[in-house]
Amino acid sequence: MESEFVDFHCHLDLFKDFELIVKQTEEAKVHTLTVTTTPKAWSKNRDLTKNLKYVQAALGLHPQIISERSHEIEIWNEFQKETRFIGEIGLDRGPMHLSSIELQKVILKRILIACAKSGDKILSLHSVQASQLLLEMLEEFFPYRKGKIILHWFIGNKNQIEKALRLNCFFSINRQMLNSKRGTQIAGVLPSDRILTETDGPFIYRGNAPYKPWDVEDTVKKLSQIRDIEFSELKMIIRRNLDTLLQ
Repeated sequence: MESEFVDFHCHLDLFKDFELIVKQTEEAKVHTLTVTTTPKAWSKNRDLTKNLKYVQAALGLHPQIISERSHEIEIWNEFQKETRFIGEIGLDRGPMHLSSIELQKVILKRILIACAKSGDKILSLHSVQASQLLLEMLEEFFPYRKGKIILHWFIGNKNQIEKALRLNCFFSINRQMLNSKRGTQIAGVLPSDRILTETDGPFIYRGNAPYKPWDVEDTVKKLSQIRDIEFSELKMIIRRNLDTLLQ
């Protein structure tokens, strides 16, 4: 019987044994999107996942490394035609990365325009302290009919959530998000047909070990309590949402 779990934002290539965890994830039958932080990592991710059923790789250029690696947009552009999945990309206005926000905007604009031109891309987006700005850029440079948007670990206000829904965004929710009051509130009010789950492993820990894709079961359990819905039903809803995303 196939797993119904979905981990649509994790970093398998940042685990200690990348090849082993890819193999284990495929064997566990967890529908997984492994995002990259730098386009230089793309080739190995592509080669390890190209013949797999459950694990897909995304091509990224993480906003937190833009100040040192903005030139890698040229590498990203070279590879983007090879995949439908783009991530991790986005904006980060946190204290450690605020100084590069203008450069982040330049790079994100270029990525969004390229993706809109290609059409049918699926984007996984980071938005630390930049929810409104990110949504405005999506609205301007990546009309939702040009592809699909997943907001990873999104912590926005009510108006921003409503705007994201108008832009037809999906939301990927992880277990640590559900430890905060705001994250729990968001997870409780999102429409059922826009919810996906993620681990963001290895950056989130379960005890002393980083979350692995199959540990997303823990997120589904907590989310089912928050939304007052049976665990098995929520599993099926999330799986159907993935099917909708991939159409």
